[in-house]
Formats: sequence, structure tokens, C-alpha cells
Amino acid sequence: MKCRAGLLGVLISCLFLPLSAWCEEDLVSAEGLLVRCDRALCKTATSRMVVETTEESVIPGDVQFPEQTWHFQLLRSNTLFRLEGEHTNNNKLQDQSDTYFLSTIDDHASVDYRVRNGEEAPQGASFSSNIEQAQQYCVYGTSYGFWLDGMIGFTGTDNIAAYLMKAGACSLEPDEVIDGISCKVIAAKTPYGTFRLWLDPAVECLFRKIEIHKGPSDKGKPRSDDAFTEVDICLDQITIDSVQGSPLLTAGTYSWEGTEKGGGLVQCKVTARRSDIDLSPAFHEKDFVSELPAGTDIINLDDRDSGVQYVWDGKKPVAGYASLFGSPQRFAGNYLRLILMAVGFALILISVSIKIRKRRFS
Repeated sequence: MKCRAGLLGVLISCLFLPLSAWCEEDLVSAEGLLVRCDRALCKTATSRMVVETTEESVIPGDVQFPEQTWHFQLLRSNTLFRLEGEHTNNNKLQDQSDTYFLSTIDDHASVDYRVRNGEEAPQGASFSSNIEQAQQYCVYGTSYGFWLDGMIGFTGTDNIAAYLMKAGACSLEPDEVIDGISCKVIAAKTPYGTFRLWLDPAVECLFRKIEIHKGPSDKGKPRSDDAFTEVDICLDQITIDSVQGSPLLTAGTYSWEGTEKGGGLVQCKVTARRSDIDLSPAFHEKDFVSELPAGTDIINLDDRDSGVQYVWDGKKPVAGYASLFGSPQRFAGNYLRLILMAVGFALILISVSIKIRKRRFS
């Protein structure tokens, strides 16, 4: 009986040995580390938190923009985002409320954006198919700290670990120390640039540092691919805290440097800190429904060069009027001005014609 029990134990051990060996190997391979990092970053996929960011920018000629600060509440439900808060520019409160709404799945995206500044009318932008523009305008928003979830913009709604797993061609390099912490180093070359990630195995492989270099032929540069010849991005000075039993990135610095074709250097530095994080929030059914009033002028980035001004109908953008005439509220006045200008121009032509005829017959 004892022999049978012993034999059974050996068989069970043999069955589980390959699984344990696979798990151990998975934690030391580049793909396994990225899987672990992706899993950890996705813990904020459903969350509510307070975010505070500070941004400093310098453009060619050593012109430094006033420091800007955002303080807002972020609600996220997978690929839906909502932000509301205050924006301070040069220590002058602008009483500005920003709301982003993003819904994106694969190659389809829609977003609207409103700004309330005193009596200023709401503004909006909408996308229906151009995912790259949606990434640039919304997810890429460095001012809002999305990069603490590994979302760098050109990766879409994938975090950087998920993107690199899809891109492949990742390699594991010798360990390096960041801020006194031994990290696994992953390198990759993709169409969007060269990546280096320093992952900390002690906190579920969350990143302690990321560096991205984009050369002249790499895609996904801010503004447009033609604006810069080189772009360097660095995420560092990372703080990781335990939130509801899980390690999460709660603070960090995003530095961006772009070299323009003319040789000018544009620099931007954003620091972000998160607090009051709830990983099991209860959302209201209207939390991710657009609040842009029907009739609001919006920019349709799928048709921005046509000259047609679009209007939000409550659910989608619709062609409203030719931008030459302004909004529907101003259409009558502008149309009258256009008529008066045409009449005036006609009178001038008639006057010149009469003078020419008088000269001929004199």
C-alpha cells in the first residue's frame, strides 16, 4: 500500500514538473516577461483615480512655455476613457473643464472633446475610421499620464508590452540596475522605432524605465512624420506602490525630445502622480456617454480638408455647412455680408466701366 502511495506521488510530481519548469522558463524569457508586464499594466483597465500632471515645454530659440498643470478625475473602462478637471496655465486658473470620450476597437475609433472656458462655446473632434489620428489626439495625450499604463499613443489602446509582443523581434539583454533595483532589459526594433524596457521582476515586471528612439524612417512621430527627423522618448523616475494588493505605477516622468528638419530642438517634460485609485469602481451608465450638446461645431478628422464644417447631432458628426459662412447661428449675417460685398464689387465695376466709356467718347 505504501509502495502504491509512493508511486502515485512520483507520478503526480512528474505530471506537474513540466508545468513548473514552463512557468520558470516563462519568467526569464523576453516574451514571458512581457506577458507578466502586460498583465500587471492591465489591472487599471477598469479604474477610477485622481491624476495630477505638470508639463514644461521648450521650443527652438530657447523659448520656454509657461508651466501647465492638470488636475482631474480619470474614469476608465477598458477602451473607454473620461477625464474631467481643471487646467492651470502660468499660475492663472483658466476655469477650464476638459472632457475626453474615447471608444476604439481595432480599426474603428470615435472621440469627442469639449472645452468650457467661461462663456466659450464647446468644441469637439470626431473620428470614425482614422485610428492613427485617434491615437495621436487622445490616447497619446501625455498631459494626462496615459503612459503610466504603458500607453504611448502609437501603440493604440495596447500598452507597450502587448504591442511589443505583437511586433515580435524582442531580445533579452543582460540585467541592469535602475535606481538601485536589478531589472530585466528587453530590446526591440519595430516600424515605430527602437525600444528598451527595464522590467522589475519583484513587482510583476512593471517597468522602471522605458527608452524609445525614432529615426527618420520610423513611423508614429507626433504632429506628423514630416515634422521631425529624430524623436527620443524616456519614461523614468517611476514610483510603484501597492494598491488593493497589487503593485501599480503611481508616479513618473515622461520626457520627449524632437529634432526638427531645420535642426531646431523641441523638448517636453511631463510629471504625473496618481492617487485615490479604485480598481473596482461602480460606473453610472452615462459616465461614458458624450455630453457634447447637439448642434456643437466639431472637427471631423476623417474629412478635415474638405472645407465642410461638421456638427454633432448627439451621436455622430453630420455635415452642417460650408465653413466659409461660419456656424448656422452666424450664417444669415455672413451671407448678408457676402451679398453686400458682391453688390459693392459690382458697383465698382459699373463705375469703372462708365469712366472708361466717357474717356472713349470724349
